[in-house]
Amino acid sequence: MNTYFDIHSHHVGKLPASRTIVNVNSDFNRLPDYEFLSVGLHPWHLQASTAEAAFHNLKTAVQQTNIIAIGECGLDKACETDFELQSHYFNLQLDLAVETGKPLIIHCVRAFEETLQLLNQRINGKVPVIFHGFAKNQSTADRILSCGYYLSFGKHLADEKTTAVFLQCPINRIFLETDNSQLPISTIYQLAAEAKGISIDLLY
Repeated sequence: MNTYFDIHSHHVGKLPASRTIVNVNSDFNRLPDYEFLSVGLHPWHLQASTAEAAFHNLKTAVQQTNIIAIGECGLDKACETDFELQSHYFNLQLDLAVETGKPLIIHCVRAFEETLQLLNQRINGKVPVIFHGFAKNQSTADRILSCGYYLSFGKHLADEKTTAVFLQCPINRIFLETDNSQLPISTIYQLAAEAKGISIDLLY
């Protein structure tokens, strides 16, 4: 029996029969004991008074072997966090990814121009970059893919517009995820297979 791979999940607790990267965005000195973790400073939760200490703890945490990615991190113009603060700590995490050689999981809302500019300046092919929870249009997808980055799809595969974009993405440039959805990863895989018109076995 093949095993599903969930690139990004916020579900802490008993995990399904999958290889799951559980995301942690706080308390980096008290990480859960999972096989695979990603850690990052999420723009929603950044606070000027605590960000420096949090980043210090993050730098220590990434040395653990079960932490296989940095993020989710990124830029978000729809949240109330000061954008300069977001940009500063996003840059620090980009540099940390290069230093450690670990992939990046990107959160991006209404800030694709700024995000891509910083990625192209600081990453430039040094580590893999994955835009998680993708649900934007074809032109945005094409631009991200043209930079050599990856797209991760989840619950929005149930939406017709996202399915149309997913259909055009090369199968070797996509990942699947649960994020914070209640849909199991097996359902996400089924939606992906139906959208591509292929056997689900080709997605493992």
